[in-house]
Amino acid sequence: MKTKTIISFFLAISTTCLYSQTFNQKYGNESDYKRLYYLNTQYINSWVHSDTATYNHLLWADDFVHQSGSTGLLFPKMQIGKIFGQPRLHEITYFYADEVQIRFISNDAALVFAEPPYLGINDKEETLSRYNDVYIRRNGAWICVSANITNIGSKAAKFSKTPEFVTLISYKKGTEKDIEILENLNQKHAEAFMKSNPALLKDILADDFILLSSNGQLYEREVVLRNLTGKTNKIESYKIENQQIRFVADDVAMIHAAIIVNNKIGVQYNDIYVKRGETWVCVSGNNTLINN
Repeated sequence: MKTKTIISFFLAISTTCLYSQTFNQKYGNESDYKRLYYLNTQYINSWVHSDTATYNHLLWADDFVHQSGSTGLLFPKMQIGKIFGQPRLHEITYFYADEVQIRFISNDAALVFAEPPYLGINDKEETLSRYNDVYIRRNGAWICVSANITNIGSKAAKFSKTPEFVTLISYKKGTEKDIEILENLNQKHAEAFMKSNPALLKDILADDFILLSSNGQLYEREVVLRNLTGKTNKIESYKIENQQIRFVADDVAMIHAAIIVNNKIGVQYNDIYVKRGETWVCVSGNNTLINN
């Protein structure tokens, strides 16, 4: 009887934890949350099993873009499919999605974060990364349009040159007005970080903004602004290269670009903007050091 009571107690705790983590957000619903959790699981399993069929038919949109965590380089769907299809199952000790977070940025758009530990058969130590996958609901189905990965605790990147320009697909054309607005926001966004001017960001970052930094850590809006306040950057020059704006939905856009600092450091960033009402706001930034 005592054993049954203990088991019931732990089952109750597990149920409470599940639902406390499941859904309490302004956008989306619990059914969509569970669907995205399922798709995220399929994403990891498909990589382990080199299952490109599942990627192509269930997970990846035609305009999907993958950002490498080890190099910072961008790969469109056609390029990354060949890499993901390479056999690796028998080379892996373990690889799974840990610390999963799902954040809806609208009723039809969501960010899926996770921190997957990886250990290869011949590895002495596991490696950690964190990713932010962007999902959009199209024609009633959730589909992944971007995977942004940053390594955690990796060695300093060796930057040598700006990566070659890679043409990315925009699902929607976007109006000239929206493109102009987003270009201006991108310039101010970069200037704010390069010149440590948080005032420039207050009207750009949404209240639910979250940054996946190049160190692999997540930072909420207020932490980002606080960290920039009073900070002195030793930056002599910076330039934005390879900028592309692609509309993954009518009200969701991604800005992909590389920022080169002092001609010594390169960072690939993929920022996500949402149009709420008539105003574009940045809901997520994703930074990865360019290592080439």
